[in-house]
Order: sequence, then structure tokens, then C-alpha cells
Amino acid sequence: MRTATNDLPEGSPEWIEGMSVRLQYTFDKVENFGIEPLIECLRPLVKTEPWNHIPKDKPCKRADVYFQGVTGKPWKVLLAMVQEYDSALAADIMACVNPGKGNYQSGSDNITTRTEEGESPKRGTSRAYNLNRLKREAPELFEEVKAGNMTANAAAIKAGFRKKPGPHEIAVKQLSKMERLELIDLQARITALLQES
Repeated sequence: MRTATNDLPEGSPEWIEGMSVRLQYTFDKVENFGIEPLIECLRPLVKTEPWNHIPKDKPCKRADVYFQGVTGKPWKVLLAMVQEYDSALAADIMACVNPGKGNYQSGSDNITTRTEEGESPKRGTSRAYNLNRLKREAPELFEEVKAGNMTANAAAIKAGFRKKPGPHEIAVKQLSKMERLELIDLQARITALLQES
């Protein structure tokens, strides 16, 4: 697909803006033109990290926000479309959306189970540890995570080597997020419950 961006220097603000418009168009027209124009648009665009440049006045700074803003759909929809045709590009998109959450590489295993330091964690609750253990002990759930159908944490809970947080744990975590009036209301409700029992 030839566009006005062909005459602009790759990576320039005008080129990035033009390619973002092209991404929106090719995403919307996949049913008409197929996936190839979308892939062709994404390959050079992802390398320039357009989320650090678009919008001009206040860049969104996050790949997931950029992809959703341009396509109008959650970034995982774009990822699912790309994954089937170009696993290396899908891995690049995953790495942009989840920087520092394990390394994403092309090939049959788009997710590697290494920490940022390159070591395989022996224990813990990190994403890299969960992925490593899933790969070893629950390969079918590892494949679900790799496909983007569930998070590493959800898969670890389903596999039984992480515990789903209980009501008390969830409530305690939420307390710090509550406003003063919400805390007062909660205190009144707890007091009433204690008096009933």
C-alpha cells in the first residue's frame, strides 16, 4: 500500500503520524484487504515506538494505550490478529506492551522465562517464575498464557501453585484505596455485623 509516508524520512514525526493513520485504516479494512497491509504497516512502525510521539502535545507513553487509541480495540485484539501470521512481530508488540515482564522472543515460544538479569528464578511470585513453573508443570496453561488467553498469575492459580486471594486479603488490599467517607461507612457496617453475631 503506497501512502504519502513513503516520501517522508522513516521515524520523523510526520512519518509516525502518517503511519498511525495508515495503521488505523489497515486495521479497519482487514476484512477487505487481508492481514498483509496491516503487518506491512506495523513492522516499521513498532520499531519507532510511536507511543512516545503520539499525540504530539502529550504522548501517551504506553504501547497498549497507543494501540487501543489508534485501532479502537484492546491491544490484545491486534496481537491476536498478528500472532497467527507473524509471531516475531507479535513478540515485538508484546515486548513493547509489557516491558520488563520477561523477555518475548519470536519462534515457537514467544515467552521466555527469564528475569531482566537473564536468570531463571528458582522461587517466588514473579511473572518469570510463574511462567517457568507453568512451562515445566502445566504446559497446557503455559500455552494459554502464551496465546494471551490468561495471565501468568491466573494460570498459576489454576495450576494450584498459587493461592487465589481470599476475601480478607482482598479487603485489606482495598483499604488503602478507599476515601475517608468510604472507610467510615465500612467501619459502621463492620460494627453492625459484629453486634449481630
